[in-house]
Amino acid sequence: MEPLISDGPFRYQAINVEEQEARDGSLLHGIRHIIAVWRTLPEICYQHFHPFTVQEKSVFAVRYQNHNVATLMLTNLSAEPVTVDLGELDLEDACEILADESYPPVSCELRINGYGYRWLRVR
Repeated sequence: MEPLISDGPFRYQAINVEEQEARDGSLLHGIRHIIAVWRTLPEICYQHFHPFTVQEKSVFAVRYQNHNVATLMLTNLSAEPVTVDLGELDLEDACEILADESYPPVSCELRINGYGYRWLRVR
């Protein structure tokens, strides 16, 4: 087993659960928020995902369908921002569930930051 990191910016005294719990923007805080949202979406908890094809090669997209409700999850695996064309989807009642930052309202042309993600509720 490797010894704990005791020097530098990643030393255990600076990066630990207590520190992460106290800071709103921490990785731990973000992961807990994602899990809390995930638990509210029955289609993700109880259904299989289906790949969703988009033109942008850097975007990983999956769709979970449950009766007449679907969740579309898009993740940009590139450092460069992209715009995804969702023209084939009915976006009339679409809404943002979760995203890496605040984006403009959902439309057929969906912007995603570098290494960003967006979860949408669609039909």
